[in-house]
Amino acid sequence: MPLQKSFDFPSTNQQPSNSYFKGQVESYDFISDGHAATLGFIGAGFNGTFPADDGGEEITLLSELGIHDRGELSIEVLGDDGAVEAAHKLIHEGDTASIPGGKQMRISTTRAVVEYVCEYPGKPVDTESRVQLNSNNVRAAIRNEETRAATVAQLTELARSQPKIPVDDPRTTATDRADRRHKPYRNNLDTCFRAMKGAHEGTNTAWLEMKLEQAQDNAGIDLLDFYDKYPELCDRVIAAIDASEPYRTLYEASMELLELSCGAEFQEINGATAHPLGVEAIGIYYWDRINPLLEEAYAVLATLSPNASKLGG
Repeated sequence: MPLQKSFDFPSTNQQPSNSYFKGQVESYDFISDGHAATLGFIGAGFNGTFPADDGGEEITLLSELGIHDRGELSIEVLGDDGAVEAAHKLIHEGDTASIPGGKQMRISTTRAVVEYVCEYPGKPVDTESRVQLNSNNVRAAIRNEETRAATVAQLTELARSQPKIPVDDPRTTATDRADRRHKPYRNNLDTCFRAMKGAHEGTNTAWLEMKLEQAQDNAGIDLLDFYDKYPELCDRVIAAIDASEPYRTLYEASMELLELSCGAEFQEINGATAHPLGVEAIGIYYWDRINPLLEEAYAVLATLSPNASKLGG
């Protein structure tokens, strides 16, 4: 049975918090044969031991682990004394390795970013519950043909409920298509603040961890130090970015539907906004609120390094 989208755990009706692999495992994004599975990312040279303690919860049952991107994963199964009992290399997409329940596993990769899936037979999920969609898992939810219709229905409700710019806003009828789209301040500067938040919460992906390293290497700015010195400013920026998560979810969904040539579903979601710009009207609304805060924060960052302009690249 192929991996399916994730559902709430019936015991808590919430997806559990995950910060395993120093936050590289993001969420319970799928189910497989009725049990939970996680989608994770690790970066080149990363070495981590799994399972790990996360607020008292420990993963003790781990089954399949597969490559879903070009690259190589090296896996070592460890005994109680820490010695290597078995070794696996996953090279091709779809390669899997079975890890006995309760075993520790050390994992590393030679690629910049490798995506993998871990399945947990001991964590059943309620397949009748409603998925908690977000910008990280919505593409996977849409790719599942069996549940695509329910996912689109949920996204349609989300699009209908979101704030958007007025229909008579000049950008609605702008001649230049670029003027009818949201324009993030200084390109990807917002990712720096997402990385700061993730670092403090222990939820960063390898990609966001890389943003912290790039800020130090390219711009000469320690973003975590910046957060510690200007917490109120950073928290205001982060709160505005977090508020835009519904738009990011709708945007990722729209892009996936276009890639799958699902034009009718794409039109259904965008039409639910009752706005000529569709989902993009929601994006412009949120970015109109994020950008002034990013500009305020960048003014401070620019005083810290002559290379601040390289942030977010």
